[in-house]
Amino acid sequence: MSNFAEKLKVFLHDPVDKCFGIQTHIARAKDYAEKIGVSDVDKVRGPDIIASCMERSLLPRGITQDFNQIRHPLSEGKIDVSGIDLSEVFSVVGEVFEEIGKEISGYDDERKFLYIWRNLLEKLIERSSGKPWCGYIPLLPADTRVPDHSIWEHLKVSSAVNAYLYDSELMQNNSLFLFTIGPVQSFISQARKTQDFFMGSFILSYLTFIGMKEILNRYGPTSIIYPDLFRQPLMDWFLEREKKIDVQNSNLRFVDIPTIPNRFVALIPESDREKIKELAEGAKRNIFEELACIRDRILQKLDLNEQRIKEAIEKQLIDFPQIYWVAISWRKGEANIGVDDLKDYFYGDELAKWNNFWSFAKDKGEHPPNIGLLYQLLYTALEKSMGARKNLRGFRQFEETGRKCSVCGERNVLFFWETKNKKKFTRYNPEAIDLTDKVNHKYFSDGEGLCGLCFIKRTFELYLEELYPEEKVGKRFKALTFPSTAEVAVADFKERALKEAKEKFEEYEKLLRDLLGNECPIVSPVPKLKDSLQDTVEGELFF
Repeated sequence: MSNFAEKLKVFLHDPVDKCFGIQTHIARAKDYAEKIGVSDVDKVRGPDIIASCMERSLLPRGITQDFNQIRHPLSEGKIDVSGIDLSEVFSVVGEVFEEIGKEISGYDDERKFLYIWRNLLEKLIERSSGKPWCGYIPLLPADTRVPDHSIWEHLKVSSAVNAYLYDSELMQNNSLFLFTIGPVQSFISQARKTQDFFMGSFILSYLTFIGMKEILNRYGPTSIIYPDLFRQPLMDWFLEREKKIDVQNSNLRFVDIPTIPNRFVALIPESDREKIKELAEGAKRNIFEELACIRDRILQKLDLNEQRIKEAIEKQLIDFPQIYWVAISWRKGEANIGVDDLKDYFYGDELAKWNNFWSFAKDKGEHPPNIGLLYQLLYTALEKSMGARKNLRGFRQFEETGRKCSVCGERNVLFFWETKNKKKFTRYNPEAIDLTDKVNHKYFSDGEGLCGLCFIKRTFELYLEELYPEEKVGKRFKALTFPSTAEVAVADFKERALKEAKEKFEEYEKLLRDLLGNECPIVSPVPKLKDSLQDTVEGELFF
């Protein structure tokens, strides 16, 4: 577990307004930190040294630069900055810290850290609204000489680094950790309905975040290098639900969008092989326990809560999801890892370039190079390790005979909807469960049979509807609608018909509703038709 008191101290070691006054930034950092009960931020050295080397690699000696511009990190774009009232900036920042100090006075160190990480930027933007420098706040550079990375990124990376100075020697204990789940392409593409595509993507996004929680609970969100969790909807959900943090400008309204990729990279304060393995196993365990909870909740809501059904689904989920992880330690024995220690990942000429770069930095740089200088090399080695690991595809033998799933075609049918010829399923799958007219028709088309995994994908919204807090999260999923491909295809026609022949369009829909009665498929309109229609006849009947 992390020492969140130390992480908080590191996160505050530089003031967010550092670039406006380099000469007095240490005094301001101490003053701001003391307003929220944190001391000794001026003694933070190790994490700052390594993070600085990771971000700006090499600066010549004796270079100074006043704050006059912000540069884009990947292009020639820049913003010129001038005419800022510095006393106004320092006053506003101080007031925000005083306000935060009052709000978090009863928090423990972890909740203080989480609150400041998530809310400090939001409160500064809110308090400085209307001031000429307000728009610069998220972009304020960490170093005015290389103004292409923000102070926020520097503080995040610094708080993730585990390092300290011992008799002027820089000591560190860190590893890069990469965790991924899948399969992605096949799982998402195996779909017959629009909701299959969406839920396939959302399930992978959601389960990846569940795996992340092992890192979040141990080390905090700043240890996740990729993706950046700041303002992520699922992260805001985690903060409010599990950590009881009042999130400023919460993005929970976007929680129904799968914004987390199927992988994450973390900088963890461990280099011991067994401790890293324990971390990875914890992340895997979180995912499989969540899957079991999803299965049980869905079956319970559909009144299918039988042990044999649970066991049948569990058997078909034996290889889902596929989880891989790798880690690269920044240490080798008692010493820091060096360029030549990565010879198994790179050709000799590549390593020779890095050795030359290290020597140049040692001779010409403002500060001696450290492990942070090798971040690019270590990250590349991490990705190569994952590529090698995925080439060794593990699997468990699983045999089934019977009619296969209508969606994936890989596993046997466990559930079906059939009004005409039920033997189509029961002949080959005698234990398959007939759900005809027993569940909402939107989960099955007539004549469709689903395996356990595709059934969970199709009904996943039933689990999401009850996510706490229901008034903020669950209701987002209850309101989800999934237009069919036919409905999407006919949307332009309906829009034109409503504009040019509204009476005839409404008459046609009325005839269909009267003719088909309760069997007439009525759906919510796609977004661009919501102002014109409350509901509409399903697009398939317009072809």
